Amino acid sequence: MRDRGDAGHARRDTPRVEYALTGRGRSLHEVLAELVAWTEANLDEIRLDREKYDAAARSHAEG
Repeated sequence: MRDRGDAGHARRDTPRVEYALTGRGRSLHEVLAELVAWTEANLDEIRLDREKYDAAARSHAEG
């Protein structure tokens, strides 16, 4: 079969791999959902804090 495939007469499809979460993996869903919700609720303040930090770091680097 290999020779025929090399000549363009047949095609070998690669095996398909599927993954599924275990019970332990599924248990993370609620925790991660809470983290996402917290991040979304605090995103404006997080961005402001980053800007302040970056400005201070630039100021320090400039001497």
